[in-house]
This record gives sequence, C-alpha cells and structure tokens, in this order.
Amino acid sequence: MRVSLVLQEGPGAGQAHTLDPARRPVLSVGRSSECDIVLNDHRASRHHADFRWNGGEWEIRDRGSTNGTYVNGMQVHQPYELRLGDRVTIGETTMVLREAPAQAAPAGERAAVPRQAARTAERPILVPSGQAGPGRRPYRPAVAVQSPVAGVLFWIVQVVGTLAVICLATGALLP
Repeated sequence: MRVSLVLQEGPGAGQAHTLDPARRPVLSVGRSSECDIVLNDHRASRHHADFRWNGGEWEIRDRGSTNGTYVNGMQVHQPYELRLGDRVTIGETTMVLREAPAQAAPAGERAAVPRQAARTAERPILVPSGQAGPGRRPYRPAVAVQSPVAGVLFWIVQVVGTLAVICLATGALLP
C-alpha cells in the first residue's frame, strides 16, 4: 500500500515523502545524510527509526534512538503497525501517514504540501486506556478525519458533478 508521510510539525513541516513497498520496502529516517528520509531535527538520532513494509501494513521500528519514537503519543519499543492517520513523532518532528495521491513523489523524494494544508490535516489524538503488548494493538475508535486529500477529493467531486449537470442540460457529452 503506497502512502504519504506528511511532515506536519517541526523542521521541514509541509514536506511529504511517499512510502511505496514496490520501490523500497524499508526506509530509514534520521539526521544522517545516509537515511532515506533526512530530518533536520537536533532531537532526532542519526539513524533514528525505520519504516518497514511487513507484507500487509507499514510498521515503524525505533533503532535504539536517544529520545524515542512515538505513535499517537505512545512511545514504541517494538515494531508497531501503522494505520492511515497515525501521527509519528521523532524529536520535534511530527509526521502523519496519509493515503498517497496519484501524483506523489517517488519513495524518499520530497513533494511540497502547503503549510496550511498540513495544519488542517490534524485530527484528535486518541489516548488508549492500556498499553499495547506483543501482538496487541490499542483500541482506537474511528474518528472523522479532515485531510487535504479529502478536501481536494470533495472539490473534484463537486466540479465533476457540476460539469455533468451542465452537459446533461445542454446535451453535450463529457470528454
């Protein structure tokens, strides 16, 4: 499943990276220029964490970083399966996993996302009542998500619908 990792807060906010298992099933993240996703964040370790495709989902694995890796406010100590909308925090950088748009940049390359769109993509953080153990995921009820992708898709549906009505009224065919 191809997804976008949108940097929402911290250094580099507004950037997006595409995670594509067909191109690269493991991407490293950290301060080092050797990493696939380089963070300009003094609180991130040189080789902080890995995003890894496990055959069905993306997961994140902390590589023994100094300040830890957090998903939705919980520190992860073992590989953690990610879902769309999850917020990954490394140092002062918060990234959100989103559905990848068709025109997204290839894995490890940056694509510009307007800062305002990145800010409006936030959703409430749900704090689980218990710790996630081996083989367990904390319960997270579904919530309505406002994302830039959803906004763009809604706009496209409105435009296509309007064009369809105009074409039907005038007897013209859609291209």
